[in-house]
Amino acid sequence: LILLGILLLMRPAGFGPVTTANWHFFGGVRRGGNWLVQDEDLWIFLGDARLDLSHAQLPAGERVIRLNGFIGDVELTVPPEIGVIVLASGFIVDLSTPAGKVNRFLSPAEFTTPNYATAERKLCMITAFFIGDVDIHAW
Repeated sequence: LILLGILLLMRPAGFGPVTTANWHFFGGVRRGGNWLVQDEDLWIFLGDARLDLSHAQLPAGERVIRLNGFIGDVELTVPPEIGVIVLASGFIVDLSTPAGKVNRFLSPAEFTTPNYATAERKLCMITAFFIGDVDIHAW
């Protein structure tokens, strides 16, 4: 809880401006179908986030979604035309990607789709959980 409080206080200086911030103490976030992807912070104390970009409206350029919390499970589904970079940090991080699985203890994990540099539409997802599990499904 102390770490979460520190993250909350330091957030404006440490992460830069953001358009939307959403809090979910318990439970989760589900985004799928025809939804508008925008820069946002999602705070999840204990829960999961399911983000499906298959039919999402992702404007040209890069959008940043930050997921923060104590214990979180994140699932991201990405179509091939969208470039994605995922930066996952925490005390314990499990990152599953189409390229394999990475388990980290006190060090960040990163995944970038091969088309990230050249894609017209991009998503940067940054996760910070005490214990985090991130699964990326690209098709």
